Amino acid sequence: MAGEERRTYFKYFYSMQYHILNGDALMDRFQASGLAGTVLVCREALMEGDLRGNTLPEFWHTRAEALSGLYDASRDDYYSDVVYQFEAILAAPGDTEFNLWFGHDVFCQVNLWFVLSLLASRPQPVPTFIVYPTYLPVEDIWQEFGPAKPKDLLNCFDKRIAVVAEDLALAGKLWQACRSHNLDEMRALGQGPSEAFPYLNVVCEAYADRFPAASQISRPERTVQDIVLNSNQVVTFSDVFREFTRREGIYGMGDLQVKALYDKVMHRD
Repeated sequence: MAGEERRTYFKYFYSMQYHILNGDALMDRFQASGLAGTVLVCREALMEGDLRGNTLPEFWHTRAEALSGLYDASRDDYYSDVVYQFEAILAAPGDTEFNLWFGHDVFCQVNLWFVLSLLASRPQPVPTFIVYPTYLPVEDIWQEFGPAKPKDLLNCFDKRIAVVAEDLALAGKLWQACRSHNLDEMRALGQGPSEAFPYLNVVCEAYADRFPAASQISRPERTVQDIVLNSNQVVTFSDVFREFTRREGIYGMGDLQVKALYDKVMHRD
């Protein structure tokens, strides 16, 4: 669907707006922007850990177990801080308009595919838009909303992309490829152009590169190893994290995720 068609796809006014932020870091600046509506926060990290579960309750249980093992959080915290937000998406009124504030990197995109799959499971279609960090030049695109000011958020909102049925179907296939660990399918899905997911090709390749063939190491780990081994001076974790983010910003990894890779490299025999 062409850009102009997308802009006019939803031509009716909806009284209820929901804004879904990918993480809490954007909250203060979003509130300062003055945009009205109910704010929910996606506090997941779905690029990591077990994704199994035939039903949503089974999936929540799997994720609570997985994240309590990866991070310093309890299973109860997962239900109160994470599941509650997703359940609010499913319970939102039928006249709700959803605005999904997500970046282009792997971390953000996997979470986005899941949120779109939740919206697709609602009984009736709802107007849905993706708000990307369009205020950034292309060379800085992996910085996402990190440096954004409230006025930048307003500009991004004005350029939001309408999600149409084809986008929901593609997001669902991408999410299922993640869940089934079908890397060939992931790469294949990334080949087609998509206005809703403009960096899909490189994102799908980067996602698949996290799972190398036997006896090889992943792309992120290989990058950390290269930073450590090819430095001319003692490298602290802060140095490694800064350089990793510069080289591999496409992953959107936080310090805890990179620290796990760093520790693995530093303790390798």
